[in-house]
Amino acid sequence: MKKLITTFLVLVIAQQANAIIITLPSPNPPTATIVPPNAVVMDFDGLSVGAENLEITEAYHEDGFILDIYGLTVQVPRFYMYGTDSVSAYTGQKSLIQAQSGQGVGAILTRDGGTPFDLFSIDLIEIVNGPSFLSPNLTEVLFEGIKSDSTVVTQLFVLDGIWGFETFDFNGFTNLTSLKWDIADGFSSYHQFDNIVLAPATVPAPATILLFALGLIELISIVKRKKS
Repeated sequence: MKKLITTFLVLVIAQQANAIIITLPSPNPPTATIVPPNAVVMDFDGLSVGAENLEITEAYHEDGFILDIYGLTVQVPRFYMYGTDSVSAYTGQKSLIQAQSGQGVGAILTRDGGTPFDLFSIDLIEIVNGPSFLSPNLTEVLFEGIKSDSTVVTQLFVLDGIWGFETFDFNGFTNLTSLKWDIADGFSSYHQFDNIVLAPATVPAPATILLFALGLIELISIVKRKKS
């Protein structure tokens, strides 16, 4: 058998709708983001946008997930959605803005019943098309995920300053019980967001884990035979 292992080996183990992909190239393995079939997109299509701005005064629910503002001490709007009359801020789609931000206040995303979930990506755009005192510099947004084992994962996204949505992928935001985010510098990075891609947390089935282990054992055995 000639060159059973070349520069990389891809092992795919699939069971029903769940899949594990292991990529072992040399020397620097790329990462692959796999969005499962049961993923949902929180796109706020249940909201009605008109000419005037829309105030959202209660927690927003969509597809079994809850979007709210943490740290509020009074009943005020949670989020805004720009209307079509806001020429410099309307994005052409249903995107939200945090109505309250900074000083211990920010957006929080959870799942109904507090069950864990995985987060894959989000679309972000500047607060308005052009200069604004709300975002005079490049927009920076800091995300913080709390996992079910209480560990914390964070990721900072910096927008490019060009009007238009950018899709940002999350790395390691799995098995979360909550996601919090806010403007990174405490004031001048207000932004709009849309299309949050997430899914119930994936738990590998025992049979899939067994197949994975057998595949690794076989791989180790092949490598040892080639060296001997």
